[in-house]
Amino acid sequence: MLEALIFLARVSLFAVFSIAGLGKLSDLKGEKKSLEGFGVPRRIVPILAVLLPTVELTIAFCLLFSSTAHFAAISALVLLLVFTAFLAYQLAKGNSADCHCFGSIKSEPISPKSLVRNFLFMIPAVFLIFQGENAQKPDFLTFSFEFSLALFFGLAVIALLGLICFYMKKIIENQTKILRQLEVLSFGEVGVERKVEEVKHPEEGLPVGAPVPSFAAVSIDGERISMEKIFSKGKSLLFVFISPSCGPCSALMPELLKWHEKLEDKVDFVLISNGRAAENKEKFSLPSGKILLQKDREISRLFGVQWTPTAVFVNKDGKIASKPIPGDTAIKSLLEKISLTQGEVDFIADENSKAEIKVGQKIPEFELPTASEAKISSKDFLGKKTLLTYWSPTCGFCSEMLEELKAWKKGKDADAPELFIISVSNDGAKEVEADFRVPVLIDERRELLQKLGMEGTPSAVLIDEQGRVVSEVAAGAQKIWALLGVKNLDGERREFSAR
Repeated sequence: MLEALIFLARVSLFAVFSIAGLGKLSDLKGEKKSLEGFGVPRRIVPILAVLLPTVELTIAFCLLFSSTAHFAAISALVLLLVFTAFLAYQLAKGNSADCHCFGSIKSEPISPKSLVRNFLFMIPAVFLIFQGENAQKPDFLTFSFEFSLALFFGLAVIALLGLICFYMKKIIENQTKILRQLEVLSFGEVGVERKVEEVKHPEEGLPVGAPVPSFAAVSIDGERISMEKIFSKGKSLLFVFISPSCGPCSALMPELLKWHEKLEDKVDFVLISNGRAAENKEKFSLPSGKILLQKDREISRLFGVQWTPTAVFVNKDGKIASKPIPGDTAIKSLLEKISLTQGEVDFIADENSKAEIKVGQKIPEFELPTASEAKISSKDFLGKKTLLTYWSPTCGFCSEMLEELKAWKKGKDADAPELFIISVSNDGAKEVEADFRVPVLIDERRELLQKLGMEGTPSAVLIDEQGRVVSEVAAGAQKIWALLGVKNLDGERREFSAR
C-alpha cells in the first residue's frame, strides 16, 4: 500500500512539472510577457523564460527513477515554496499579473487560489521527502515490458485527451471573439443611421499623444460636468462609449464594475452614453457623475469613435494614450494591460505598429544633412518639444497644408513644439527651408523614417525634451492638427485646451 502511495505521489508530481515545463516552452512569448508583468528586469527575462521550464522538466524527469526521486521531491518543494512566496508578495503589492504557470495550457491572473493550488502540490513532495531516500520505489526501470507499455499508452491517452480539450477551448475562445466583433459591427448603437461613406475602421480615431478634446456634458442626474471636474482627481481616465440599446454594452457592464473597483487607485472610469437618463440608470450601474449623456454623438465624433462599446484610454496628463478599442473582449484585454503595468500608465503600446521605435522610446541616434547642407543629429532634438513632419514636394496634400502650417508656426505659443521637416528628396526642400526658416532633413535612404514608422506624406510624430517619441505617427493633415490640439478630427478649430 505504501509503495502504491509513493508511486502515485511521484506520478502526480511528474505530471504537474512536465505539463508546467512543456506548457511554458510552447509559449515562450507569453512566458516573457508574464515575467515582465511581475517586474522581472528585461535583461534577464529571455534567460529566465527558458531556464524556468528547463528546471521543471529536469525535476519531472528525475522523479521517474528511485535513485533521484528523493532529490527531485526536495527540489520540487523548494521551487514551489519560492513560487508561492513570490506570488504572495505580488498579491500583497496589489499586482495580479498573469501567472502563466502552465504556459499555453492554462494561464490566468494570480489570486489567493494560486497559493492554495501550490500548497496542494506541495503535499506529495513533502510525503516523498519524509519517506526517505531509500524508500522511493518502485523504479520505472524495473517494470515489466507489458506494464511499461500499458503505462505508456495510458499516459499517452490522457495527454491526447488533454490536448483535445485544450484545442477545443482555443477554438471556442476564437469563435466567441469573432462573434463579439460581429456584435460590435452589427449592433453598434441601435437606431443610429450611418451612411456607408461615413463608416471608418473601428480603431480610426485620435492619434495617440494628441491632447484630449474639450467638451462639456450632462450627467444622468442632470448635473453639468466640465473637463476640469472630469480630470479633478489627477488620475488617468478610461472613456467608455456605450448605449442603452447596445447588447454588448450590457454584457460588458458587470466586468466594468469589477475593473472599476480593482483599478480605482489608478484609473477613473467615465461612461459616455446617449438616450434618456432613465433608461441609462436602469441599464448601467456606475455612480451617476461617471455616466455622461451626449445628444447626437457629438462627443463620439470628437474622439473619432464609431461603435459601441468602445474604450479610449487617456493618461493623467490629458493625452490620448490608446487607439479606440472596440468590443467588450478587446476592452477587457486593455484593462488587463493597464492592471499589469507598474506605476503610472503613459501609453498603451500598439502591438500592430510597424515602427521600430515605439511610443515612449527614445529616437535612435542619427545624423542627417539638411537642404542647406548643414548637419542635424538626434542631439539637436534634446531640450525642446519637436514636431517632426514628413513632407514631399510631389504630395498635393502637403502643398495644401503648407500655408496653414506656416501660419501655425508664426502664431504658436511658447509651449508649442518646434517644427522640423524631413524629406527623402532635396527637390524643393531649399525653398521650403527658406520659407519656413526651419531645418529640412534629407533622409534619402529612409532609415530614420522607417524606424519611426513614417510611410506616407504628410505625417508627423511628437518628440519630447528627453528625445522620446510621445505620439504615434499622425498620418494626414487632419490627424496632424489633432495631434497638435489645433483642430478636431472634423476640421473645426479648437477654441481652448482640454485641460
